[in-house]
Amino acid sequence: MLTWNVLAAVMRHHTLQALGSRHMSQILMKQLSTRNVVKCLCTSSGAGKTKGEQSIADQLKSKFPSAKIIDVNDISGGCGSMYDIIIETAEFKGMSKVNQHRKVTEALSEQIKEMHGLRIHTVVGES
Repeated sequence: MLTWNVLAAVMRHHTLQALGSRHMSQILMKQLSTRNVVKCLCTSSGAGKTKGEQSIADQLKSKFPSAKIIDVNDISGGCGSMYDIIIETAEFKGMSKVNQHRKVTEALSEQIKEMHGLRIHTVVGES
C-alpha cells in the first residue's frame, strides 16, 4: 500500500510532467496541502535543493538510471542529518520491500555514515 507521501510524489511527478508549468505546480501544491495529503511538496526541479539533497539525488540517479522518480528531501530542518527519499523504478520489479530498501542503502553507503536517519519509500515502476 502506498503512503500519502509516495502517492503525492507520484501524482506530482506525472501531473507536473504533463503540465510543464511552475504556476500550475503551485496550484497543485496548494490543492494537495489543503487536503492534508502530504506535508511537504517542494518544487519539481532541482532548484532550491540543498547540497546534501542534490548529492544524494545524483548518487541515486547514477545507481538507478531508469528511475522515473527520485525525490530527496532534507527533513532535519536543513542540517542534513535526516532525509526522506522516494524512488520509482522498474528495477525494483520482483524484489521485496526489504531488498528494494537494501539496494537504496547500498547505493548511499558513504552518505549514510554522516546521517542520523533515513526514510525510504520505494515504488515499482512500469518498464
